Amino acid sequence: MSEPRDEFEVLLSELAPDEAQRAKLREEHRLLEHDLSRLADPLPPPDFLAQVMQRVDAEAVAAAPRRELFRALAIFVPVLTAGLGLWVFEGGPAAAGVSFAGALLWLRQTGLGALGALDAVWKTAALPVAVALSAALSVGLWALKRVAVSSVEEVSS
Repeated sequence: MSEPRDEFEVLLSELAPDEAQRAKLREEHRLLEHDLSRLADPLPPPDFLAQVMQRVDAEAVAAAPRRELFRALAIFVPVLTAGLGLWVFEGGPAAAGVSFAGALLWLRQTGLGALGALDAVWKTAALPVAVALSAALSVGLWALKRVAVSSVEEVSS
């Protein structure tokens, strides 16, 4: 690859046949580069900030839809109620911790029982179980996609 200066000299030799004209072109080029290097970005208009704030106000981000708020409350209120109920009726934080640990152990036992039942069903009817699980997964993913798309559409509109 040739150097930029070599390319410049080739162009100069094509544009100017003698050395005096080339020197004149070099000087004009140098002055142009000097003028370009001194140019600064123009200052923004005086009302630039006001214009930006008007656009921001015009395109304000929509607040979360009410449905999202109700979904959050539907999750938060029962959890808060259960936590406070355990704390108040079971004798304070220590008893609440013991109750929580007991609930985790119960969930573990239930999960192990469900896995054992699934293992027994799988060993006796693998194809129907695989079809049913695939259908359940497909329906769940389809529903999740619909919720996500509707949420995106609500926010964008």
